[in-house]
Amino acid sequence: MGETKNNPITLSEYVNDIWEKWYPSIIEITNPTIIISAEKKDDILKELRTLGISKETLMPEIDTVAGTLKARYN
Repeated sequence: MGETKNNPITLSEYVNDIWEKWYPSIIEITNPTIIISAEKKDDILKELRTLGISKETLMPEIDTVAGTLKARYN
């Protein structure tokens, strides 16, 4: 997103922003795979969760959601 709803960010601006932020943790980019350092995995997953992107939203089958809830509350 841009600074306001009326001023949306362009795809190229978004990609440049992501690249600048995560460049130190990107080890290798192989089409279409991006390998990210293990130290940054939790940070990236937390940011994705704040955007509503998680394993249970991408694969909402009952066993996936149940497994996630079980892991979270154990």
